Amino acid sequence: MKSAIQAGVVLGLLVLVWTLIHGFTGWYKDPGMSWTFWMVIPFQIILLVWMLKNTKKQGFGYGQQVLAGLVMSLVAGAIIFVGSWLITTAVFPTYYADLRAMSERVMVAQGWTPERIAAEMEKQKRMLTPMGSSMMGFIGTTVTGLVVALIAAVLIRDRATSMA
Repeated sequence: MKSAIQAGVVLGLLVLVWTLIHGFTGWYKDPGMSWTFWMVIPFQIILLVWMLKNTKKQGFGYGQQVLAGLVMSLVAGAIIFVGSWLITTAVFPTYYADLRAMSERVMVAQGWTPERIAAEMEKQKRMLTPMGSSMMGFIGTTVTGLVVALIAAVLIRDRATSMA
């Protein structure tokens, strides 16, 4: 499990660096660039598959590989939770106000009515807080990791046996 913990630390730090890049460049409040934050998902998938290939070489069975993927994602998720909360409260304290303003500008540009905008902003209210967003980062990282581990471990095992 050492490699799972190490990979989790790497992923967690990578996501935090990406978050800081988004903050310092202002991409998080630019409708044309804010989508790039979601590149953290391919980062996670690539790192998870790499880690699972290594655990396969170490003789891990399917269940052990899925557990390793979950451990990696839990470690990363914990780092992301704490880091996200710190970044959005200490480094970029206007982060969520900036996101709300960007969202409203986009909806106005799309011709939404003030009532529809208000309703949508109310739906996003809990998510657009340091705690809500940090919790979603933890949950998203954990669920993504588990689902990818369940699938990738099968594919890695089948590929390895079909090549033998």
